[in-house]
Amino acid sequence: MNPTYSVGSVVDLSSRVNRPSSTTNGVLYRVPKDDPTKPEKLSDDYYDYDKGKVTLKRALDDEVFIQYDNSVLKDYSLRTENFRIKTTAEFGQDDKAFSFVTGNAQGSAIKMAIGVKDATAAAPVKVKIDFGNGTKVERTIVDELPTAVNVTGTLTGSNVVTVYVPQDKQITALGTDGVKMSKIDLVTSLNSVTSLLIHADLDSVEAWI
Repeated sequence: MNPTYSVGSVVDLSSRVNRPSSTTNGVLYRVPKDDPTKPEKLSDDYYDYDKGKVTLKRALDDEVFIQYDNSVLKDYSLRTENFRIKTTAEFGQDDKAFSFVTGNAQGSAIKMAIGVKDATAAAPVKVKIDFGNGTKVERTIVDELPTAVNVTGTLTGSNVVTVYVPQDKQITALGTDGVKMSKIDLVTSLNSVTSLLIHADLDSVEAWI
């Protein structure tokens, strides 16, 4: 399984889910952001199923998974890990990792310590940051758990700062220094962000699993 697929892709697990002298059915579910514990079955407008193969027909904002049920092994449903479906135009593009609203003055420095999964000096990961004016500037991350500020920019335009990561990359650490926040939206699991917000004056946190 891949973390992300494009519309038109075929998820072929036929060799793993089909059994002799039985029938296996596969159903695509979406995982609602507001309550991931209550997945919702999707209609066949979103996928086609044929003998263990699922063809993905529509992109969704939510994550999805496939559940397989076999006519003989009725008590043993199989399900995939959660994954995402993007349009062909969006596939391969950067993902929004998080954004925050700051009370810092225009022209002030925005200092952050950002970690990205699997980032090392030998295999750096390039992230992009919009410091408020809609322009994305590139920064290189070489640590999963940085111990000091590694991203600095100047707040310009709006008071919303947004960070983007390459598709399927995850933020593993986030710290700020001297940044006054009123709200942060984490488009990731809170469990994956292992460091605390430093000197953030934070009023609210929202996360999407």
